[in-house]
Order: sequence, then structure tokens, then C-alpha cells
Amino acid sequence: MVKELVLTGIKDLWPKPEDEKRCIFLGPWCFTNNPAHQFFEYPQYEIAQTPWDSLSDIVQQEKIINKFIDKLIPILSNKLDELLDVEMRDAYWRYATSGWIAHFVAAICDRYSRLKYFDDKRENFSKVKVKILGSLTLSEYEKINLFDLYHDHYANLILMSDILRHENWKSLNLVETKIEKDNSTKCNTISWHRKILKSIYYGSERLIKSQTCLGNVYGLSLWDNIRLALLIDPFVFLKKRKFIFKKNNISSDIRSKLKFDCYENNLEKIVCNLLPKYIPDNLLSVCRYTGNKIKIFFSFGSLYDIDERHKLAAILASGGKIMGAQHGGIYGQLATSQYSRVEYDTCHQFINWGWSTHLGYQSSKFINLPSPLISKLVKKYKNRTIKNSCLLYVTSIGETYFSRFTTSLLPEQKFNYVERKILFIKFLENHILNKFTYRPYFYDPGNNEIEFIQNQIGFNLKLLLGGNIYKLMHKYKIIIFDHPFTGYLIRLAVNMPMVLCYDRNHFLMSEEADQDMNELRKVNVVFDDPKDAAAHINKVHSNIDLWWSSQQVQDAIKIHVRKYALNSSRWFEDWKNFIRGMI
Repeated sequence: MVKELVLTGIKDLWPKPEDEKRCIFLGPWCFTNNPAHQFFEYPQYEIAQTPWDSLSDIVQQEKIINKFIDKLIPILSNKLDELLDVEMRDAYWRYATSGWIAHFVAAICDRYSRLKYFDDKRENFSKVKVKILGSLTLSEYEKINLFDLYHDHYANLILMSDILRHENWKSLNLVETKIEKDNSTKCNTISWHRKILKSIYYGSERLIKSQTCLGNVYGLSLWDNIRLALLIDPFVFLKKRKFIFKKNNISSDIRSKLKFDCYENNLEKIVCNLLPKYIPDNLLSVCRYTGNKIKIFFSFGSLYDIDERHKLAAILASGGKIMGAQHGGIYGQLATSQYSRVEYDTCHQFINWGWSTHLGYQSSKFINLPSPLISKLVKKYKNRTIKNSCLLYVTSIGETYFSRFTTSLLPEQKFNYVERKILFIKFLENHILNKFTYRPYFYDPGNNEIEFIQNQIGFNLKLLLGGNIYKLMHKYKIIIFDHPFTGYLIRLAVNMPMVLCYDRNHFLMSEEADQDMNELRKVNVVFDDPKDAAAHINKVHSNIDLWWSSQQVQDAIKIHVRKYALNSSRWFEDWKNFIRGMI
């Protein structure tokens, strides 16, 4: 009997019910947004073995692909200069392209590695049927967005089909098919009203034409931006700023000129072969900046907003400096993160919340400044007395597909991750569960997690849906976090009782960050085992303040906050003085 390897969960290629047991599924993502199955049924089926046995493997692989990316970007830069008939500084193209390149290479590396590992492990190389898409037209490739590779079955099927066509497989029998695009697997992660507010904010921010532009620093409001800009340069609204884009008419002929032969192995060869097809149209352009001199631009994120990256690259090309700024708790902590590494690599310096080294970048790259977001929340909520005894359990879930090399929660770990949540809830005493609220991730990427958990625990959870979690924290006597990201740092900074319980195999921290976490483990603020965390909550719930206000707990918190959640009542003055010193 010939087996079939199922690549994605796209419904038009899903096997018939009677054929499912003879199928092998490439990953758990095949069961997301699935009309026939719940996501957490996937352990009942044969899932292909992953090449990433642990997050330590991710660290090693990320180092390998980063070397290739470093080699690829200068070659791409030269070709784009030639294609567009320009001579831009290397820093321009590195900034404009690095976010997209890092994501593109990582996605191919993950998909290729899984397929290759499966192929190599087949006993006697017995043949397996694989349904793939036929070749697409150029216009169809132009519609692919890199963010689709987090959760969209159709986009992933396109990429996997191309990868499969560019390799000689020992056991895979490729069968081409044509299907219509299915949009049912799309996840709308940002609501329409948030998009409108975001566009208003950034549209208003562009009115500020200071020689120091604060961009979109995490926690700075539009009013903060205006105040700082006016204090530094009173004539910010009178100056000129203009970005001019030069774009070519995109054609297959132009893309055919983007040939790369800088590969040394099959993975790199596939990247070089596919890059001309997948490169976005707006990367095949150049942006020039005219107007008043921008000496410094503070920015975070925007790694995949290519037009914004072009604009910042134009500021670089005109002699300005780009300053990065921390916008989440993973910085300075995770063992590796491509997102962080691209930001560190392309900015002049990086403003962070207290730490000095990360991912091999040393203290000279980093500037410690208090977080505007955390400083504001500390001023508003620190040491506020909470009279109720309510608990909030703040959770995450992770993306459907693995699309960026980072040491946090692989797709194969999701089932165990949710099992830990269930275990924690089950070990809480009944009188505590009566005051318990569950906060799921801000969107469900097709997992139906809440339904699964409620079926396992035997009752319906009280849910906290919507709203800004940072503005709701003060309503709960104690908050439990199951992931070591921004939320727990804010709760520590405002000095309100909390517990962080996470599996170190799900969130692999740097050696230094893990040692810092150990200091919090000693005082029962951080736990590895959900049963131990629940037992602690059961024990201290009747008098949480007695435990939280103890000298040992408070000392450990202060040390951690200074390093990872730096804040100050004088944060505005600190930022103003720093910016003035830079110019």
C-alpha cells in the first residue's frame, strides 16, 4: 500500500476519511482550521519526525543560515544596484532587504529540512505519494505575503511545492495538481478598528519633521512624540521631508536577471533558485530622501513593511543614523531570535530595558533607557492595593507554522504546552477556581484551544477576551503567566503578585537570562512544573501579600526589573537628555 505525505491542511487535498490512517502528516499544522478534525487530535495520527529535536537545534541552525544570509545580501545589493541603475550604499540594501531575506531563508530552511529529514529516514526508501501544486504564473507569486507563511495553508503549499520540485528525492513521488486558493485558513490578527487607529497614528507622526524622528517607539504616544520633538526642535512642523520612490515595471525579464550562484549546498541552491520568484515587487525599487537633515531616527519592528524599511534605508543613505528600540520581553533573554538579530545588525545602536549583551552583540551596541510603556504603567499602578482575591491566567499559543528561527515553542510542542495549562488548572483548589479567569492568546490560529481545554477539565472557563491586558492587570490579586515575555516583566515592575510557570524546553533562554530566572525560582516567583506552581498558589492564596512582600522576594524582583524592565519616574527627561546628547 502506497502511503501519502500530506503537506498542509488545505481542504481540497485532504485525504478521504478511509484513507487518513495510511497518510503521514508533515506537521501538526495540517490539523489547523481543519473541517474534519480538531487541532489537538493530531497526536492520534502519524506525524513526520521533526529535524528539530530541541530548541538547541534551532540555535545551531540559525547560526548556519545567518552566515548564508550575510553572504547573500551583498550579492543581492549589487544586483539590485545594477537592475535599478543606481549606486546605493551597502547599508541601504542591508537595511531594506534584511528583514524579508531572513524570514524567506528561514521559511525555506524549515520546510526543506523537514522534507529532507523525512526522505532520509524512510526505510528502504519506499515510495510515498505527495500532492503538490503545479507551477504558478508570475502574477500568482506576486500575491504571496511572507506573513502568510505563519498560518496560511495555500501559501505554504506553494512554497513546499517549489522546494519539492528543486530536489531529487529518494522516496517521494510528486503528483502535480491544480486547486483554487482557499482563504478560509487566513487569520486576521489585527482588527479593523486597530488598523484605522494605527494608520491615524503613523499618519499624524509623519507631520513631525524634526532632525531627530522618534518613529514608533514602544510606549510613546503621539503626544509624547510631539512634546519631545518640540523641545528638541521648535520648528518641527515647518520643515520639509520627502521620500521619492524609483520603481521599475516588474516583468519576468527583470526577474530573470536576478540569478544567484553563491550556494554551497542544496538548501542554499534552492534559496537562490526561488528568490527571484518570491522577491516582492516593492523590493525591486529604491527610495531617496530629500528635505531637512534627519540625524537620528528611532524605530522598532517594521521588519516586513518593505516600504517603511526603504524609507529608513534612505535616511541611512543620506547620512542619518537608525536607532533601534526594544518593544517586547524576548530581547536580551531568548537563546536566539532572528527578529532581534536583524534589528541589532541593521541599527546604529539599540535602546533596551537594562541588559547589556545578547546573541553575541556586546554592550557597545546597546543603550539602557527606561521603557516609556513600563514607566507609565508603574506610575499608574505600582503598589496599588487590590482588595479582591481574583486570579488571572495569561497564556499564549504560538503560530501555526514555524517561520522564523527563534527559541520559543515549536509546532510539535503545542500539545504538551496546552497539557501543561490543563495540569495547572486541575491542580488548583476549587475555592480558587471560583475566582479564576483565563486569558487566551489574542487570536486563535485555528487550534480551538479553549474548547479543547474545557473538554479536558470538565467545566467552562471564565474568559477574559479583548482589551489591553496591560491596562487590566490591576484588577487581579495575582496573575499567572505561562510564557516569559512582556507581560510578566510589566507585572514585576508594577510590583503586583505574579507567578511565571514555563517549560525551559519550550522557551529556551540564553545562559545568562536563565541564571537570572533562577534567582526568581528561589523565591517561588518562577516555576518549571505547573503542579508546583498550582501548589504554591493554593498555599499562598489566603495571604498573598505575606509571601510577596517578603524581603527575599522583593530583593529578587528589584534585581530582575533593573535588568529586564528598566523604568523611571523621570523617563521623559532621560529620553530628552539622551536625544539632545546624540545631536
